[in-house]
Amino acid sequence: MGGTCSCIAPEGGHIPKSLYKPVEEVRVLNFNSLQKTIYDLWSQTVIEDDVLKSTYQSANIYKGTPHEVVVRVTTEGCVLTWDFDILKVSLIGECEFLIYYTEKQVEANTTPNSPSVLTSVERVTAAIGNTVTNSALLCDPKLTIGVNLKLEEKPVQFTEGDSMQGSHYCPQAGFYILQWRHLESVQNQSFDFSLSGHKCKIMYYHELLDSLDFRQVNDSTKFYLI
Repeated sequence: MGGTCSCIAPEGGHIPKSLYKPVEEVRVLNFNSLQKTIYDLWSQTVIEDDVLKSTYQSANIYKGTPHEVVVRVTTEGCVLTWDFDILKVSLIGECEFLIYYTEKQVEANTTPNSPSVLTSVERVTAAIGNTVTNSALLCDPKLTIGVNLKLEEKPVQFTEGDSMQGSHYCPQAGFYILQWRHLESVQNQSFDFSLSGHKCKIMYYHELLDSLDFRQVNDSTKFYLI
């Protein structure tokens, strides 16, 4: 083989056909090997899907109805992290993401009713509320920007297929509200009562890290980047 080691290996002789594996047996072995490979790939996909479903959540965003996640921060210096994917956006709009902060007690909002089951009065109210609104939050409409509500992260627009990973340093305790909402261009806005379909669909994950955990994550990341 070209090396310096001596090897005493006589040349192989003729292999009798009686030692050949039958063609059918070879086919069975190859088929079983293929089956095992397919099963392994399928099992890995199922496991990854299960982990994804247990970690991430999905949400539908309707016209005039944003999706909000209320995160309570009890210690200053924590870091709020997030990761989300825009799975679907209507053809005449975008998905907008932003973060608010308030010291006031905020209760996490329950999942709103689908517009398809709203009454006629509620549908009119929702349509009007989509064009003219004075409240920034769905979970607590009484909060007002500049009074008892602060914009922590400026709005960022996304289209279908976009994704984002980010973090926000929380300098003080309180309530941080992650909000995703449908943003429709002005020229395409209309007084539309057809609210049965959702305008955006997202898959998201968020986590609150204390300052020590965040420093450890940063240190380990820097170590691997060297």
